[in-house]
Amino acid sequence: MNGNVRTSRRNDPPGASPLRARLMESKQGQNSPTVFTLEIDQRIVRGFLDNKEATLRELVEAGFTRSAVLDRAGKLGLTGDFLTRHRVNRDDVSVRRCLNCDEVFLSLGLQNRLCNRCRKRQ
Repeated sequence: MNGNVRTSRRNDPPGASPLRARLMESKQGQNSPTVFTLEIDQRIVRGFLDNKEATLRELVEAGFTRSAVLDRAGKLGLTGDFLTRHRVNRDDVSVRRCLNCDEVFLSLGLQNRLCNRCRKRQ
């Protein structure tokens, strides 16, 4: 075999999701658990607002465990109450980094730049 040929551990179908391809590229040579990037966090938020089960399936296919995705969604603040209230106004919801502590949080509009923890401290 040629040393330049890349093989995967799984036989991915030709139409494998771009998310899975990026995840696999970022994990090459790593044995550590999957890291949730800002891009993945944004995908979780958008997906949970649109179609939670389809998003869970996509992320599981990309290599995340269902429990890890659900745990991350909870840490981002995607509670059942939040999802119900903001399903209609999902364009106002985005993932941002807090200007004070750099923590990722759910922002409810352009004016919302501090996470709840930092906002409570001020």
